[in-house]
Amino acid sequence: MRIGNHDAPPIGSTDPDILVWLDQEDYILITQDRSTIPGHWADYFAKEGHAPGVFYVHRKATLGQIIEELYLIWMVSSAEEHKNCQLSIPLK
Repeated sequence: MRIGNHDAPPIGSTDPDILVWLDQEDYILITQDRSTIPGHWADYFAKEGHAPGVFYVHRKATLGQIIEELYLIWMVSSAEEHKNCQLSIPLK
């Protein structure tokens, strides 16, 4: 699912609105936005007591690295384990 796709928030939605939608849909956010998302995520967590998981992708990560890391995460964990968590990709 991608922001702007059918059944997703439209492009231009605010970060707080996206976090609400992610939480309602039980999705994990995969983003390169380390400038605004962390603060909005912390605010959301403080207010709600929980927040959707966020995976921050390093801008220099290759597509192959991203796919490999997401596959590894998918193989060894459940989506439930990533609620209320933020992590960086690549994991190394």
